[in-house]
Amino acid sequence: MAHRFGNPRASATRERDQQAVRGHYVDYELLPPDLAHALRLARLRQGLSLREAARLVGISTGYLSRLERGLRAPRNRVALALTVALDLEDYLAAALLEEAASPSG
Repeated sequence: MAHRFGNPRASATRERDQQAVRGHYVDYELLPPDLAHALRLARLRQGLSLREAARLVGISTGYLSRLERGLRAPRNRVALALTVALDLEDYLAAALLEEAASPSG
């Protein structure tokens, strides 16, 4: 069946993201919006694409995108890798590590 409006995969992704924002993914910790935005700005300041930054950190582009949109909080390992890869300022690195979802990473 042809969809009238847009890409059906994009719609499914958008719906899943909206569910995550509404708290349907109770096992995921969310990153505060201001911190998520600061993470994205740090990546852009480094001149890195989403794909390049994700590869440096060792995560998928989807995972990094969810972090930058505040739909996930990183694990400790990921937070540490982001700190190094994006050369985060001390206050931002500290905030990101504080928000890390799991001490085990």
